Amino acid sequence: MITDKEFQLFEKIGLSLKLSPNGMYANVFRKDKFLGSIYNTKNTIYFCGKEYFETTGRDIIEYLNKNTSVLPEDVPLTNDEIFNIWKRCITEDRHAGSFDKEFGKKENYIYCAFRRLKLPKTIRERMLLDKSLLENLMAQKCYEDAKKFLD
Repeated sequence: MITDKEFQLFEKIGLSLKLSPNGMYANVFRKDKFLGSIYNTKNTIYFCGKEYFETTGRDIIEYLNKNTSVLPEDVPLTNDEIFNIWKRCITEDRHAGSFDKEFGKKENYIYCAFRRLKLPKTIRERMLLDKSLLENLMAQKCYEDAKKFLD
C-alpha cells in the first residue's frame, strides 16, 4: 500500500495523477501533458527521479480512491434520474437550466440530457404536448416505461 510520503514523490518528480470518474484507472500527466494511464492491475510500475520508486497499479488506484473526492459533475445521471427531473420541471413549472446548479452539473447538461432522451426540452415544447400524452408520461415511474410514449 502506498503511503502519503511515497505519493508525494510523484509531485516531486512533476507527475500528477487524475482518477477516472468510475475509479478504475488513473491518467498520468507531467506539466499538463498526458503521459499514459495506470490500471487497477498487479503489474509493477517503476518511477524514476532523484528517488527510485516501485509500486503496482492496484496500489495507486486504491490510494487515489481513498484520497480523492469525486465531483458531482463527474458522476453522470441515469435515465430514470433525468426523467424524474423532467417531471419536476413540469410540476414546478421550471426550465431545464435551473436544475444544472442544483445537481452540480455544467451549464446546459440537463437540457442536453432531455434532448438525448427525446423529452420536450423547453417550456414551449411541453405546452405543445397533447394533454393525454403528458398525463401518460407523468404517470410513468421510470424512463423505460415512458419511452414507448415518446417514440
